[in-house]
Amino acid sequence: MPALELDNGEVLTEAQVLIQYLADQNPKAGLAITEGPQRWRFLETLNFIATELHKGTGPLFKNPSDDAKAAAIANLVNRYKLLKQKLGDKDYLHDQFTVADAYAFVVLNWARRFEIPVSAKLTSYFERIRARPAVQQTLKEEGLPTS
Repeated sequence: MPALELDNGEVLTEAQVLIQYLADQNPKAGLAITEGPQRWRFLETLNFIATELHKGTGPLFKNPSDDAKAAAIANLVNRYKLLKQKLGDKDYLHDQFTVADAYAFVVLNWARRFEIPVSAKLTSYFERIRARPAVQQTLKEEGLPTS
């Protein structure tokens, strides 16, 4: 379970909450949508990624039986179709890069790891995010592949 210990000793959990917390630490960066009706779509997207893609991928990390693996992948293929619809014709999920795109990048990277087929549009979206200088820097700092 993702967790973050705050300076006061309290611990926050749940990925979509941590992501929003981190975005709020530097509001000038514009990594979260905080106003207007788009705010609700932004929160909807974070929760979709957390509950459908992140949670849906979880069983694959536990070396499931072939049947369980096939069922999880079939479910995820359908969920990635919904992510593609959310992306639509835009470069990013919400017309600007936000932490929702960073979260989507992580789960799409897992899709690659577990050979879950995704559309060419989502592959292009993944590559666009990976090419961002801050993403490249983070991948290098974490010792992860940059290509």
